[in-house]
Amino acid sequence: MSTTSNFSTTFTCFANLPPEIRLEIWETTMAQEQDAAIFTYLKDHRLEHDIEWPDQPMSHAMTETCRESLEVIRNTYIGTIYMPLDQGALASLESLDERVDAIATLWPEQNTLEDLQACLLKRAEANERHRTKTIYIGISAVLCGYETDLGNLGFKVYDLDDTSLPQFLAEVTTSYYGTRLHASNECFIKKLKAYWEENEAVRELRDTWDRLRSGRENVMPVLKPVVVFANFYRLFTRIETLIGSHQQSNGLYLDLFPEDDVLMSEC
Repeated sequence: MSTTSNFSTTFTCFANLPPEIRLEIWETTMAQEQDAAIFTYLKDHRLEHDIEWPDQPMSHAMTETCRESLEVIRNTYIGTIYMPLDQGALASLESLDERVDAIATLWPEQNTLEDLQACLLKRAEANERHRTKTIYIGISAVLCGYETDLGNLGFKVYDLDDTSLPQFLAEVTTSYYGTRLHASNECFIKKLKAYWEENEAVRELRDTWDRLRSGRENVMPVLKPVVVFANFYRLFTRIETLIGSHQQSNGLYLDLFPEDDVLMSEC
């Protein structure tokens, strides 16, 4: 017997569920920690900025559903947002109502740090829950082929102490040409750590940020070195600074298909 005519797409008993059950359903439906990216592109001879947030909640619909859905929206936050530090991108960041725990960016110019500081202070003053905890500095970039699983946003960020970093390095592939100055993944990570501690350019960057952060440690994030894995579209389209020559000369640009074995004796 056909039941098509008796089927209703409206779930009428949801409102009768206990509030704690409704809250659990909404929390299960949508992850509260999500990642995002701010992408910069050229349109009609001017720069435009888009916030890419694949899992962004449908705020209008959820707000009108029930108190529990609104609570889930208020507790949703961005774990890591990958972005350049130009004025337009910072303006997009400032406009976000959600908490952003971490910002990931490729090696920034020092003159962008003051703009970043001003943006973060405005966010913290507008809402104390907007305090960003960490700025991930991409001291190395790994250009990946499109067959690499980088998630919906086309990037992944790994802390140098992340125990899963060596394994991901072993699995990732690249379609870009170049050279690497390290003999193994462990050597690569070791050089990155030494670079962060000893390199003069890094020291200047850290000193600048320490000066900007002084007296505001309760609201200003700390800097942390990371490896950024991304495809070509994400990594090299409209970022303010690529991997610099000093980073390449220190063996911090990774290509998994080296042609010169002489360069493999750095560690």
